[in-house]
Amino acid sequence: MEVEAAKAIGAGIACFGMAGAALGLGNIFGSYLSGACATRRQQTASSAA
Repeated sequence: MEVEAAKAIGAGIACFGMAGAALGLGNIFGSYLSGACATRRQQTASSAA
């Protein structure tokens, strides 16, 4: 295997790792926003009642 081919394979594997990390962070951030919106809705509903 040539050095250039090994570099390209390594870069591709690193991209898969970064995609996994991005999915994990997106999941965490999405859960945070979902919880924040639910709390905001509860505060609005109790204020209106």
